[in-house]
Amino acid sequence: MRHSRVILGLALVCLSLTACGGAESPGVTREIETPAREMSFTADDLGSEWEIGQDLDLDDMTVFQNVEHIRDANMRMFSAADITGLLTSFVFSTKTVKQAEVEMEGDIVESMARDMEQQVPGLTMQTLEAPDLGDEASLSGGTLSDLGLGVYVLTFRKANVVAMFSLIASEDVATEDLVTDYARKLEAKMH
Repeated sequence: MRHSRVILGLALVCLSLTACGGAESPGVTREIETPAREMSFTADDLGSEWEIGQDLDLDDMTVFQNVEHIRDANMRMFSAADITGLLTSFVFSTKTVKQAEVEMEGDIVESMARDMEQQVPGLTMQTLEAPDLGDEASLSGGTLSDLGLGVYVLTFRKANVVAMFSLIASEDVATEDLVTDYARKLEAKMH
């Protein structure tokens, strides 16, 4: 009788741990193992006007082939002729959460924004308040008023996954709200 109570008690503890997501210590973040390809944008995520132009996995990206801490990566480019839009997304996972944190410390968004300013005359980017995404996020935005284009670059990290994308589209389409909406769609795929 006593053994059956102990076994029943242990079974209940195991069930409650399973229901609550496991027996992880507080403050410990589980690594995400979903393939980068499955976490990346699809044309359906963006809307019917968007078409995929390029789709590269880690094996196709020579720049990352010798980076040992990158577990997986996917880069996709989309265009939308009707709204004069271009969206480039990049999702990668590292082997540990700490490695992803280090990647975010490099001010990826600010670096991309500076590069865009140098490549596109008349573009001035500024740091904006990032939406509440993942574990940390960064957002920059700007306009090319001569062409009527809005430009945004957003990067966020959730556990060991870093996602970044740039959106260039007509000012009436490229908004902080749209960028946030798109980012939430990416975040929802990170599990």
